[in-house]
Amino acid sequence: MVPTSGIPANILEHLGFAIRRVILVANNSECGPSRQLLATIADADLIVQYNRCYHYELFKELNCRKLIVFRGDGYSGSSFGFSRKVKTFSHLNGRPRAEGVSILFVDNIPYFGNAPRGLKGVLREQGTCAFLDTSEAIFETYPTPQGVEGAGPSTGFATLNLFLRAREGLRREAGREFEIVLCGFRDVPSSQLWGGHNWAYERDFVSGLAGRVIMVS
Repeated sequence: MVPTSGIPANILEHLGFAIRRVILVANNSECGPSRQLLATIADADLIVQYNRCYHYELFKELNCRKLIVFRGDGYSGSSFGFSRKVKTFSHLNGRPRAEGVSILFVDNIPYFGNAPRGLKGVLREQGTCAFLDTSEAIFETYPTPQGVEGAGPSTGFATLNLFLRAREGLRREAGREFEIVLCGFRDVPSSQLWGGHNWAYERDFVSGLAGRVIMVS
């Protein structure tokens, strides 16, 4: 199946009514969701996780929708976390409609034959797969660090902007609304931050979203 551009269709069509809250979970093993947040997860939530999905086990049996985001691994033709060796999603094998799981590829569409166990069925479903290119106009004002090959916005920043834009469009065109929650979008002492992302700019951007997004642990 050829991925569509932007948010997967089966998510986009439900934003603002069947999906009332989008929770972006940072891909940091030390910034997991709190018990308080987990206790509030409902069917009308969408959980967004990245690459290796460090906190997937906490969400996998919940009935809410899930979006897995895989970032391209440079110019290798592969994507981080997208490997047949990955067993994280094995429980989805044989489940009808893959339990509401969708996939977003960022900056690369990998060979589907290498898909992690359990996700091949998701890739065959209509409307479950999409693609985001960080060279699109939405990111043209991003101050990309110079001298670093493949530099550009982080995957979390790119995804956040995708949902901010979708929410603005829905509010303007259809009067629909949904919450955006950022979980674990903070630095920790052992953080290893790649120099190809402008972290200072992204921190300032998120700080400027006060009142428009909810920040939680």
